[in-house]
Amino acid sequence: MSRQTRMARERVDGLFAVAVVLVAAWDAVCLGADWPQVQHDAARSGYSEAGPQPPLKHAWNYDFVMKERDKIHPVVQAIIYEGRVLVPSKTGRVYAVDAATGERVWRWEKAGPIVNSVGCAEGLVIFGSLDGKVYALRAADGSKAWEFDGGIRGFCTAPCIAEGKVFMGARDGTFYCLEATTGKKLWATETGGYVWHTAAYAEGRVFVGNEEIKVVCLDAKDGKVLWKTKRLWGFTFRDGNAFVDQGKVVVRIWSAIDDTDLKITKANIQEATDAGRYLTIPAALQDKALDALRREPELRQELFVLDARTGEELYMPVHSGRVSTVDGPAFSVCRDGRGNWYLPIYAGPIAAPWGSTMAFARMDPKTGRLTELLWTPKCKPASNDEAHALSVGGDILYVSEQEEGEAGIFCAFDLTKPLKIDIPTPQMGWDMEYNAQPLANAIAIAGKRFYRVTNHILRCWVGD
Repeated sequence: MSRQTRMARERVDGLFAVAVVLVAAWDAVCLGADWPQVQHDAARSGYSEAGPQPPLKHAWNYDFVMKERDKIHPVVQAIIYEGRVLVPSKTGRVYAVDAATGERVWRWEKAGPIVNSVGCAEGLVIFGSLDGKVYALRAADGSKAWEFDGGIRGFCTAPCIAEGKVFMGARDGTFYCLEATTGKKLWATETGGYVWHTAAYAEGRVFVGNEEIKVVCLDAKDGKVLWKTKRLWGFTFRDGNAFVDQGKVVVRIWSAIDDTDLKITKANIQEATDAGRYLTIPAALQDKALDALRREPELRQELFVLDARTGEELYMPVHSGRVSTVDGPAFSVCRDGRGNWYLPIYAGPIAAPWGSTMAFARMDPKTGRLTELLWTPKCKPASNDEAHALSVGGDILYVSEQEEGEAGIFCAFDLTKPLKIDIPTPQMGWDMEYNAQPLANAIAIAGKRFYRVTNHILRCWVGD
C-alpha cells in the first residue's frame, strides 16, 4: 500500500470515528438524561433540566393490552433509564421498551402484582411487589440480580434510591433500607402505621407518610426516627409521594370535603394575556382563600408544608382542597430550575360552564403565596373533579389529567411567557379502571422526548 493510499484511508477512518461520536452525541441529546425514579429523583422534584421544545408531536405507542394481554396500574409512571422505558404490570411483569423506537427490548415475569413504579440505579431496575418481595433486575437484559423478602403484606410503593441504598415502606408499616447492589437489609424501622406512600430523600433524611396520617422522618444512616408529626387532616396518603425542596417537606393527603376557590374571572385572564403576561394572582383573593382554609382546616386543608429538620408546620399554603374526586390523594407540587413550585388549583369561573375551572399556579415556597396563574383564554377547561399531575422540563410545565377514560387532556405551558403549548393526543376510549384511578401519573421527560402511561398504553411524544 502506498503512503498516499494509507494516509487517505487514515483520514477516512478518522472521519468515520468522528461521525460515530457525533451520532452518539445526537442520540444522547434526543434521548437525553434519564428519569430514573418517580418524579425524576429521590427528592421527587418533578424537574428535568432539559426538555423538548415545541412543536410537539406524538411519536409512538406501546399498547400492553393489545400486545401483551396485560394491564398497568394507573399510578405507574414511565421510568427512563439507559435509553429504555421501564414499566411494570399488575400481572407481575416488567417491560423494557426502547425509548426511541417503542419496540420491546425485554420482558421479565416472575413477581406478584406490581402496583407502583420501578426505580433505577447501579445498572439495576428495582421494584416492590404485592407478593412481599423487592426485586432487582439487570437493566441490560432483564435477568434477576437479587430479591429481598419483606413478608406477606407486600409493597405498594415505589422505591426511593439515594446514597446507593433503596428506601421503601411496606404495607405492614415497616420501612426498609436495602443495599442497592445486593439487596442486603441495612435496617428496618416500624413507622406505626401502614405505608402506602412513596418516600422522598434529602440531605441524609427520608420522609414518608403512614396511615396514622402522620409524616415520619428517618435517619438514612440507621433508620432512627428523627421526628413524627401529629395526626394531620385527611383520610389517606395512599399512592401519593412526599416532596422535598429548600429545607421543606410537602405532602398532600386525600381528601378535603370542600374546595377553596380563588374567584378569578375571565376578564382577569384576558387583561393579563393582552398585557403579555400570566395573571398575577391578587393578594386579596388569596387572603379570602386562606381565611376559608383556616376557618375549616378539617374540611378544606390537603396540602402541608413542614420543616425538614423538625417536622413543624411552617405555614398553610394557598391551595384548593378536593381537587380530585377519585379514590386517592391528588398531586402535590413540583418545582422548576428557579426555585418556584407549581400546583393545580381551583381558579374561579375563567372558562368552564359548570363553575370553577381547575388551573395551574406558580407558588413562592418561602411564603406559600401564589404568584401567577398559568392559564390563557385559549385553554380548554380542565375537569374540576379529576386527577392532575405536573412535571417540568426546562422552561415548560407539563400537565396530565386523568378524565375518566380520556386520560388525556394533556397540555403544557411556557414558564417564561403566557403561552399554552398543545400536546397532540390520540383518541382514547372510556375505561372504568382508569375512571376510578387513584392518581394521574405525571409526564416523564428525557431529552427531546417525554412519556406517559395511560389506559394501559405507554405513549411517547417528541419535540425539537
